[in-house]
Amino acid sequence: MGGSFGILTSHPDLLGCQLLRLDAQVQLGTSTHSTTLIGLGTVSGSETLLRRWAVRVAPRTLADPELAAPASALLYRGQVLGPGASLDEDVQPLRHGSWIFSCEGDVGAFPRVQAWLDGELPPHLVRAVGTRSVAAASFALFLGALPAPDQNRPLAARDGARMLGQVARVLAQRSAAEGAARAARLLLMATDGRVLLAARTGDVPAQMRLLEGEARCRRCALDEHSKSRSLVRAHLRSRSVVVTSAPLGTGAHWLAIPDGGALGVGPSLEPELI
Repeated sequence: MGGSFGILTSHPDLLGCQLLRLDAQVQLGTSTHSTTLIGLGTVSGSETLLRRWAVRVAPRTLADPELAAPASALLYRGQVLGPGASLDEDVQPLRHGSWIFSCEGDVGAFPRVQAWLDGELPPHLVRAVGTRSVAAASFALFLGALPAPDQNRPLAARDGARMLGQVARVLAQRSAAEGAARAARLLLMATDGRVLLAARTGDVPAQMRLLEGEARCRRCALDEHSKSRSLVRAHLRSRSVVVTSAPLGTGAHWLAIPDGGALGVGPSLEPELI
């Protein structure tokens, strides 16, 4: 069983604290299949790091210290690799420039969709990102939709969410036009460390929640009586938004991303569903 998890946080040094708070609420991939690989992408400042593990040695919970290194954004993806998959090109998250990207689900009639995409995408993206998998094709479509980088006008989270939602719709519509027997099912996530974007189509589950700051922290041994007031204040100011396909339960704190919907989260950590 695969799974997707993404988080954007206001306090990179406290990422491990936020993950520990979520540990009892999110179940990471439980597959024991020998071809299952776990991928992790993090963004810290201007550094983007990808890691991967075989399932037998991979982090199995959000409380694992392997996930707790400081970062403003993290994407986790568990996946069973099919025959002919490439360890270099197909293990997610994928990375290009400042972006990391994950895709969960599938698109019917993909070989015909892929042939169409090869003629539609800019040649440099076909060469750099490719279309050999649904994830790569989705990522290439998203990158092709992005405006040219502009330090004076960074990408607004709402605009990025619209672009990612359009990627999911284009793939679903093209799959149907090519005669797919069933509807496309996708959960796409992307982050550059400044924004977190997600889009869903079909029956892949997707839940999001906002984590507000709190004074208690099991990882830092903090409570309201702690003497380290600066650390308590940092925890109270911290804020994170989480997206996952693998919540252990739903409730007042979790909100479903609807079929056909998209989520954009920017530096203010105010989630916006469109």
